[in-house]
Amino acid sequence: MEKDIQVGAEAAAPHDRRMLYVTWGAIIIAIASITASFMIVRGAGANADYICTHVVEENGDCTNGSWGNWTTISSSDDTAACAVNKIEKRTYTGTRTTRHILQYLNLRTACEGGYSQAGNGSAEGASGFHGGTIITESAACQIEETRTTRNQGNNCATPVTDVISATTDIAALNTQSNTVSGIDQLTAFRVSMIAANIYAKPTLVRSGGTSVIKWQSRETTSCEVVGTNGDRWEGTAGEKTSGVIENETTYTLTCIAFNGQTVTDQATVTIIPVFQEL
Repeated sequence: MEKDIQVGAEAAAPHDRRMLYVTWGAIIIAIASITASFMIVRGAGANADYICTHVVEENGDCTNGSWGNWTTISSSDDTAACAVNKIEKRTYTGTRTTRHILQYLNLRTACEGGYSQAGNGSAEGASGFHGGTIITESAACQIEETRTTRNQGNNCATPVTDVISATTDIAALNTQSNTVSGIDQLTAFRVSMIAANIYAKPTLVRSGGTSVIKWQSRETTSCEVVGTNGDRWEGTAGEKTSGVIENETTYTLTCIAFNGQTVTDQATVTIIPVFQEL
């Protein structure tokens, strides 16, 4: 009886080993899958692009249109007295700006405050704002105008007509409900966002070493980086390895904003001092 039990235990051992191999295999595969997915997500996140959008609503003037003809709404005639009272109406049809949209493609960093954010693929570019665009949305609009004319009568040979109420200047009609222009609000927002920043890493090097110079800007049309060691680059954003730095070197970033304003920033790389024993 004891012998039978030993044989049964020996027979079960290979089966247990197979289960152990299957279990460890599944664990290894799971770890590999998690690692791969983490790397994919990490890679996608590092190179994610965003469309940064700022919207200003506007109830702009009704413009770019024309007046229609006067049409009679009602008329009251007194033939004997040569008196006529007439009410007429006409319509101005044009377009009205409803909103201004400022959009940027922002590469590898999140949008600044004041912007909504949406994904846009992966361009793997330098951080900072690129490719600003203003989009204007408009809608059709109409303005109705009414006038009343009156012939006072008593002179049928030469009737005199008085215009009791009429406004024929579209600008005057727009002025009646004029508010702060949305484009003015948007321009003010853009001015508040103007910026230029430059960084050096490391900022402390040995004589003959190099540093990585990185810069970015907002609401600019052109930028130039000039180093006191002779380095010079252009672009509204970028990342470059410096030339040889033998002495303390200052990098100056100069950018021209969309409104002509000049904005600057500086980064300095210092030389590690060398001490000698006397």
